[in-house]
Amino acid sequence: MRPLRICVVAACPVPYPRGTPIRVTRLSEAVARLGHEVDLVTYATSEGTMDPAVRIHRIRDVPGIRVGRPGPSVGKLAVLDPLLALRFRRLLREHSFDVIHAHHYEGLLIASLVRDRKIPLIYDAHTVLETELPTYARWIPTAAVRAVGAVLDRRLPSRANFIVAVSEPLRDHLVARRAAPPERVRVIGNGVELGTFPVLQAAPNPPSDGGTIVYAGNLAPYQGIPHLLEGFRTVLERRPLASLRIITTSSFEPFERMARELRVRHRIEIEGATIESLGAALGRAHVAVNPRPKCEGVPQKNLNYMAAGIPLVAFTDSLHPARDGETGRGVRPVSGKALGQVILELLERPEERRRLAASARAALDPDYTWSGQAGRLVQLYEELSPRAAG
Repeated sequence: MRPLRICVVAACPVPYPRGTPIRVTRLSEAVARLGHEVDLVTYATSEGTMDPAVRIHRIRDVPGIRVGRPGPSVGKLAVLDPLLALRFRRLLREHSFDVIHAHHYEGLLIASLVRDRKIPLIYDAHTVLETELPTYARWIPTAAVRAVGAVLDRRLPSRANFIVAVSEPLRDHLVARRAAPPERVRVIGNGVELGTFPVLQAAPNPPSDGGTIVYAGNLAPYQGIPHLLEGFRTVLERRPLASLRIITTSSFEPFERMARELRVRHRIEIEGATIESLGAALGRAHVAVNPRPKCEGVPQKNLNYMAAGIPLVAFTDSLHPARDGETGRGVRPVSGKALGQVILELLERPEERRRLAASARAALDPDYTWSGQAGRLVQLYEELSPRAAG
């Protein structure tokens, strides 16, 4: 069977150290390494490098439009996405493709409006707009924004020939919303580079400084950073020398006031990290936290924590792929105090931390590798492309 030629459409910076760009980067690279031709259409901005086997087609740089932060913006929707559509259209005229793979809703909308309908279109679903959109439009009543998100969740995915969901909860949501029949939705999750993380060692007892808690990710509104800070306040009430390490490329400025009002800022360290250096940056923290209240997708940070052998604490609806009590700890209700109490339990139970860390690392191998996920994706490409067997 001859190699396929795939056009990937991503309305975001690639590569870039946050969830959606990481998935775009790693899947594109892994598919190319399997011997297929991959062309990526994306924004001008990037941080880091990609495998040269992936051909990248960028739009021109537009000064003044910030693209590092996740979510929609006027600049992206009104300027960058139309430029991306034009770049995509030109690429379709210059080359023949077997499959178009569009990531996230903006990529889907661009690809569905411009594409040649003879080419199968796959929509890569990363999240649910019904729950995520309200975090970006806080000046609009939440119920109204959720209603708009629910309509988009139902209607936009139907523009694709097939849907790839990053998790079972997301697949179930799309099917329940009648975005597509079950046979047109397949779960192909995220992977993790186990080799970039330290070899698992037993988590140490909390030292005399009270223990280290880590959060690694962007600081977008949907991430639940206020819950993290409130939970850390609960921890400090019992362990005043504990520290919180926040590994991010985002500015902490929006949370400075809250951190100071909670009297926790003096115990918080802010550190930057690239995709490649994340394993070393996580270091030997005692507990890792995902404070996002709900996520139907797969939080990449969860996989990173598990790969690094750090016990994971998350609200129950954002815990997957970890399992409560087996490879992580779930928290209910959604509150900073509840989060802090579970963190404290783990800080004070070293054997429980060791057990969770070892189980989490073992659960990732071999199911959660990018090469494995890419193999499943190529199988789907071959099923959909009428020219795959040519």
